[in-house]
Amino acid sequence: MLTEASTYDELYRNFRWDIPARFNIATACCDRHADGAGRLALIYLDEAGRTTAPRSTRSPKVRAASPTC
Repeated sequence: MLTEASTYDELYRNFRWDIPARFNIATACCDRHADGAGRLALIYLDEAGRTTAPRSTRSPKVRAASPTC
């Protein structure tokens, strides 16, 4: 979190991220990028080497691979 500071060094020293206890950065970034505009944010590669391109981390295949999504 940014706090008021009189110098950059003070700002840098006092900076802290405010991150929830259960936060998945992959979900946050990929879902923001793949916002329905047809942009690809993730390619899924299974054990057999097959690929799929889910349009969201909420895809069942992606959720199965990463249950914290």
